[in-house]
Amino acid sequence: MLRLLCFLLLLMGLYPPVAHCQSAKGRVKDGKPVGLWEYYDAKELGLRFDYDSSRIQYVRPDTTRYLVLVDTAWQTRQLYRAPRVLGSQNDLIRALQMVLRYPIQEIRNRVTGTVVLTFVVDQQGALTNPVAVTAPSKALAEEVYKKVASLPFTYLPAIYQGRRTPAKIAFVVRFCICKPGADCDSASLEQARLVPKPLGSMGEIIVTTPGLY
Repeated sequence: MLRLLCFLLLLMGLYPPVAHCQSAKGRVKDGKPVGLWEYYDAKELGLRFDYDSSRIQYVRPDTTRYLVLVDTAWQTRQLYRAPRVLGSQNDLIRALQMVLRYPIQEIRNRVTGTVVLTFVVDQQGALTNPVAVTAPSKALAEEVYKKVASLPFTYLPAIYQGRRTPAKIAFVVRFCICKPGADCDSASLEQARLVPKPLGSMGEIIVTTPGLY
């Protein structure tokens, strides 16, 4: 309960005077984070950020390869600093999970499948150039896009060869319709075999519904 309460307060900007949750730890003044904050991805320290100096003190090493813009071409590279959210990666996924909805018309039409939506995190940390790499329908792709765009998160740009560099990140959302009592996890695993997580994936979200029978 404490973890959920802290997460909701952080998401809405209603910071407690001292936040000490599983996903974030730091101090607040006049409703804004001040001083040194620590953000955790799962149980690991993912980011330490000093809000007084606007400086990153620590970023967890990431050996994942990302698509980055080198000269005028997108190339796969391992980065000095991967693009990431200024906060907990887990909180980003939880926030998206909380706001995603299965469009009712897609439930009626029994449309299922995986949406892979990519964004470019530019040199200023802005999300740009959304592209639905895979999508079973326009409505499901739009649902993911609108909800990602609505989240009040700030992003940190990638660092490659000592410079801020545009890099691609991806959101993977699997929409599954299950009969009452059926195993929705099995359906999502089958989707995962057909559409695996791409480079730069921020995580995987499963949206299920019992459908209309």
